[in-house]
Amino acid sequence: MDLFDRLRTALAALPGAAEGAPEGGRIGAALVLLRVAGEGDLEIVYTRRHDDLRSHPGQISFPGGRVDAGETVEAAALREAFEEVALDPSTVTVLGRLPAFYIPPSRFWLQPVVARWDAPHDLVGAEAEVADVLTVRVSTLKDRQVWRAVRMATLGESWAWSLGDGHLLWGATGMVTAVLLGLLDPDWSGGTVPADLSADLHVEPWRAAPTAVRPAVLSGVEERSIEQLTAAARRAPLAESAAAAAAAGRAVAGAVERLQMTGHVVVLIGPGFTGAVGAVVASILAQGGREVTALLSRSAGLHTATREPLAQAEAAGAAVEVFEGVLPQASVMVDALIGRGLRGPLRGAPLEIVRALRNQMPKILAVDLPSGLDPEGGLIGEVATADLTIAVGAPAPWLYSAGAHPFVGDLYTIALDGGASDLVRVVPAAP
Repeated sequence: MDLFDRLRTALAALPGAAEGAPEGGRIGAALVLLRVAGEGDLEIVYTRRHDDLRSHPGQISFPGGRVDAGETVEAAALREAFEEVALDPSTVTVLGRLPAFYIPPSRFWLQPVVARWDAPHDLVGAEAEVADVLTVRVSTLKDRQVWRAVRMATLGESWAWSLGDGHLLWGATGMVTAVLLGLLDPDWSGGTVPADLSADLHVEPWRAAPTAVRPAVLSGVEERSIEQLTAAARRAPLAESAAAAAAAGRAVAGAVERLQMTGHVVVLIGPGFTGAVGAVVASILAQGGREVTALLSRSAGLHTATREPLAQAEAAGAAVEVFEGVLPQASVMVDALIGRGLRGPLRGAPLEIVRALRNQMPKILAVDLPSGLDPEGGLIGEVATADLTIAVGAPAPWLYSAGAHPFVGDLYTIALDGGASDLVRVVPAAP
């Protein structure tokens, strides 16, 4: 049995590879393309994304993209490779799939498809997306000199590789690469795991990663730089009162309406002050005629500012429910579960809710900060990735960092002053 036959057999034996991603979530396909490089070695084809892309700017990735309706994962992987690097699908033999896994920053399930490149030819990167097409030998990836470790919030230390010229292979692409190496050679690392690497080989690529300038989700909003905003926001300290919750709730509800998305709005309500803001949002939207479900993470121990607007929401026709394992389908989801009061990673019902969010694709608006982000330490566990975040008062420090950017989305803040609310978009300082 040759190498590719063994790989095909190993892929077929992987638990979960055949089932694919769950229904409801956004599914992406990636092509892991292998070719014989001589002397028993293999090469893997990667791309490097342009630095100005909205999603994963500057990162090394596999050719891939969204699976269209009615399209198989294999067909999508080959189509995307044709579109991104001009790969001729007739030169490829599909060997199998790797198990699908969820990528929080992009909010989609990735299904890698492994294939043998039977008749290699020149590849040309799509100008709008691909900065470089890279081929990397498996023997290079086994070389200890290029091994690095990177801390992933939900997985601990994961493999990364320094490929020279500033190229770092890490993240979801690194995770797939590590699984592939394990299938090709179970002892490829000689028993070493990423956590065993010395401290100088542990890297934090998000600190140096380019941050793409995204278009504003909400138009016509005043913009201030981080420096300007910090000085102004600190003059309006947050008081966790009913008046403050009402002011913040009015601003958030206004933002939901400005999204101009029809359909069901689900407001996720936690027990703290952030949940009180969510209750106000549910009340205002329900009184305005929107279809609203106020979904509580628990029924007891709610903030004192929560009960009155929650009763108003119910009186206006909103459904008020306690989460019991099922997350209603929504066009807009307001994440008011847990703000800066988080201590440690998510657990219990909030964690179950965040995991359930993986199986649908609403627009997500986070109140204060996405549930699961630590205000000081950032990524410490699973996170409800937001399209936009509206901080209440001075934004938590970590929201400014490059590492938070993919999870926070478009960042706004509410300056609370005497009960008035003012929505301001936070933008990078001018060079």
